[in-house]
Amino acid sequence: MRAGITTSNCRCRCGWSEMGKNSNAKWTPEDDRKLLELKAAGKSAAVIAAALQRTEMSVVSRVGVLKSRSAKSGQVRPIGDPDPSP
Repeated sequence: MRAGITTSNCRCRCGWSEMGKNSNAKWTPEDDRKLLELKAAGKSAAVIAAALQRTEMSVVSRVGVLKSRSAKSGQVRPIGDPDPSP
């Protein structure tokens, strides 16, 4: 990192930012719901990252995980929500 740039004020795409305070936190069902709600509303990864205090990369990655689950199960369910099938 360049002189004068710290992980708390870096604005590059390396994943470090002031928004990334939850970057190592596990995704909760509520985080997933909020992510999907904001994504459905057409919000950008940057806006979603700010709302969830995560990095843009973690938001993009999580969208991929949820899409993969959706394709396998035929529906989108946040982690932690019980499987409705018997």
